[in-house]
Amino acid sequence: MANIKITDLTAYANPVSTDVLPIVDVGNDLTKKVSIADLLENAGTGSAGAPSFSFDGSNAGIYQPGANQLAISTNGIGRLFVNSSGNVGVGIASPAHRVHIAGTTTPELIVEDTSNNVKAVVGADNTVARIGSDSNHPLTLRTNDTERLRITSTGQLSHIGGGSTGSPAVGFNGSAPSNSLVIDSTGNVGVGVQTPSEKLEVYGNARFKATDGSHGIELYPDVGGLGYQRIISYNRTSSAYEDLSFGANDFIVTSGDTSESLRITSAGLVGIGSSSPGSYWSGANNLVIADSGDAGLAIKSGTGDLGTIAFTDTVSTANEGYIQYEHNLNKLKIGTNGTDALFIDSSQRVGIGTTSPSGLLHISGNTCQMHFTDEDDASSSRIYQSGATFAIDVDQANAKANSVFVIRNDDQERLRIDSSGNVGIGESSPANLLHVKASDTGI
Repeated sequence: MANIKITDLTAYANPVSTDVLPIVDVGNDLTKKVSIADLLENAGTGSAGAPSFSFDGSNAGIYQPGANQLAISTNGIGRLFVNSSGNVGVGIASPAHRVHIAGTTTPELIVEDTSNNVKAVVGADNTVARIGSDSNHPLTLRTNDTERLRITSTGQLSHIGGGSTGSPAVGFNGSAPSNSLVIDSTGNVGVGVQTPSEKLEVYGNARFKATDGSHGIELYPDVGGLGYQRIISYNRTSSAYEDLSFGANDFIVTSGDTSESLRITSAGLVGIGSSSPGSYWSGANNLVIADSGDAGLAIKSGTGDLGTIAFTDTVSTANEGYIQYEHNLNKLKIGTNGTDALFIDSSQRVGIGTTSPSGLLHISGNTCQMHFTDEDDASSSRIYQSGATFAIDVDQANAKANSVFVIRNDDQERLRIDSSGNVGIGESSPANLLHVKASDTGI
């Protein structure tokens, strides 16, 4: 080849491995040729400190740390490695994964949008693996090019689901306190408790609302100072209590673990202390109060008010029959057909037809009568007062023959009036209108 200046050569933009380059054999002072392939193959494996291909004679370049391997070094240290399996290591000479980044102090992979200063960071720090944002931007997880999960810079965690970024299916506030929601290894769920002992355990109050967010059921196990728990049906929009329904076959209230205190059967019968109120007389088993000892029913009213048991067969404000106690007078009264019938005052005096009995038994009315009937033979008698007349009427309907009126004391007959009108004193068979029999003749 004639002597030609290099500057006079034509540029060759597409060399192949079989093309040759001129090379000077300095020892023999000869110019020789070598193919590009031979030149690269015989460059040697090199090392991190002396790479096979370096730049400006420095210890930064490309070398071969092992068979079918490739590495890049800077400052005499291997930085990037590609092994025979195609795994790429950054900071690790034997990458075990397609991309393997390793380091002694917080190794990280950063993907940055420099136009908006958004950084995504994957790293490891001490005992913590990290995936996050290194800027004031949210971190999102996507599948099928759709956002599924979002963590904001304030720690708000949102599972989008069928909702939206602003209204996710599930959300956790970045300032939520400890143990806001816990699911343990057995699947138990705790709200406000670190170690739930049941499938769902909640510490604190709870509200279950309708889809409109207004009314619902509210549970208050933590009612300060009241000493009991509450279940209420309440409308938060109108600030009003609403009806509450329990659906069950029998509704049972227990005290302690399993000791039954109250039962409402599917038939609407109520048993207090009885688990089977339906087994009692059907005429009076709507409410059964049972106890192995004494049992009773107490009605407490105000000091000047009434306590009432009412009887009615219509839906009405009027009571057809009632038993009522007046606390201001300490008086008990019984009414029938909507009218007061019998009174017992604070001195235990009984009034029939009068609210102010003047004796242990006081009967008042237009014609006051007391009737006595012998059911064995259907005869009856009466004591009555009509106007100025006070009468004792024996066998008033004349149902029996030979009726008599007798007065006794000390278990002895003292006076008799027979069916003929004869009066016997000391004589049970008077023979005259007045027949007196005595141990002496004096009257």
